[in-house]
Amino acid sequence: MPSWRERLERAKQIAQERAPEARARAEEMAERARTAAREQSKQGRARLDAKLEERRREGERRERWFEQASAPTHTQGFPDEESMRRGIEAAAEHGWTVVSIADVPQRKALGGLTTLVARMAVERVKQSSQFMVTFNRVTDGEEPSDKSNIDPPPEVP
Repeated sequence: MPSWRERLERAKQIAQERAPEARARAEEMAERARTAAREQSKQGRARLDAKLEERRREGERRERWFEQASAPTHTQGFPDEESMRRGIEAAAEHGWTVVSIADVPQRKALGGLTTLVARMAVERVKQSSQFMVTFNRVTDGEEPSDKSNIDPPPEVP
């Protein structure tokens, strides 16, 4: 029976003989992993690009709502003042007037840290509107409502 030293030396010798083979297998597996990661990245990027394009088209459709709206009243949400201003100007060119503007406060997240993180992730993907604007359109044959007989609000001294 070989001694422990002989067994240790034999194990070292076998490890040295097999090292190049193990290194080659490790490099091959690393290259496969890199290729798979690149492919996954391409597929993920393609899905992300498709989603971004869909959101862009949806945004354009939302921005052009006044061309397709058939009802005399429409309510539209805007994420910020600049987009609200552009939307009001564009709608006015198509005969829409502003009836009211409501400032919608951001919702506060209730619950623990997990709820807060989940809420923040959802808000990044889909932001809620901060301004709700109600529009009214006067069609041909209708008389616009005359609000000139309404007293202006009293001035505060």
